[in-house]
Amino acid sequence: MADPTISEMARAVATALEDESRWCTGAFARDASGLPVTDSSPKACAFCAEGHARRLFPFDYFRLSLAYSAHGGLGVLHDDNDRRDRGRTYVRDRLLELAEVVDA
Repeated sequence: MADPTISEMARAVATALEDESRWCTGAFARDASGLPVTDSSPKACAFCAEGHARRLFPFDYFRLSLAYSAHGGLGVLHDDNDRRDRGRTYVRDRLLELAEVVDA
């Protein structure tokens, strides 16, 4: 099985970020009560952007995080997720932009 491409990972995480109810800040993942849990916990039901990446691509998420940081001087994935002036839609849009750039 081939490793996922940066584009595939970026699009998958962007898609996961579409559902605001499955997004969180301040932790990689949270349970139904809003308490922080690990992104691999069966109780996890909401994830930050990097938490989604870690859950979807447990062996490759770091490549996406590095590409996100390197792309156009963007910030760090989990930091952008938690910044009030950025957040879920900002990160989602930057991930889709990254996917387009690496596809070109």
